[in-house]
Amino acid sequence: MDNGQWTIRLRSVIRSHCPLSIVNCSLFTIMPHVLFSIGSNCEAEKNIRLGIESVSWWLIEPRVSRIIQTRPRSGMGGDYLNALVAGETYMSADAIVEVMKMLEEELGRRRGSEVVIDIDLLLYDHQRYHDDDWDQPYVKNLLDEI
Repeated sequence: MDNGQWTIRLRSVIRSHCPLSIVNCSLFTIMPHVLFSIGSNCEAEKNIRLGIESVSWWLIEPRVSRIIQTRPRSGMGGDYLNALVAGETYMSADAIVEVMKMLEEELGRRRGSEVVIDIDLLLYDHQRYHDDDWDQPYVKNLLDEI
């Protein structure tokens, strides 16, 4: 049984065995699973750690992969440091994207060959985002770690 089927089954079991008021209790709230990719090639050591720390604040029991060095896709600019962060959250996907963009701006995100910080929401409650990122070797390699 995959995760989505398990979630649906769990909700069904809870609803069939508990009064509605208990089902809506936060103890039985099933939070969406989220996955982020984080990268930087400008003051990368400092900025990737800031990105990981910031994203972790939005999550319940965050799981962080190791940080690895990768070549830029475009072939321009310096090498990147990349990591994945996963966990569960009470935040909606829209709220996460809004806060992510504000964080990127605050840390100095700018387009070009130097990337201070790049935070992408890859997964929200079984919905994939940034399909091209899923094919990146670092994503494939680090998924098993979280």
